[in-house]
Amino acid sequence: MGLVQLPCPGLTRVSQLVYTRAFRAFEVYLAVGALYLIMTHTASRLSSFLERRFRVRGRIQ
Repeated sequence: MGLVQLPCPGLTRVSQLVYTRAFRAFEVYLAVGALYLIMTHTASRLSSFLERRFRVRGRIQ
């Protein structure tokens, strides 16, 4: 499985804005962590699929 890195400063910034209005840091950051986990897992699965799909036959890795 390949390594995928997704920088999400926008997601972190939005979570900070929500936290300052709601004062519920645990719930906000838990939701952001779950979203980030879902995004990275999906990107990793897609990357693995594409690597298998476009693999060059007969090439030793």
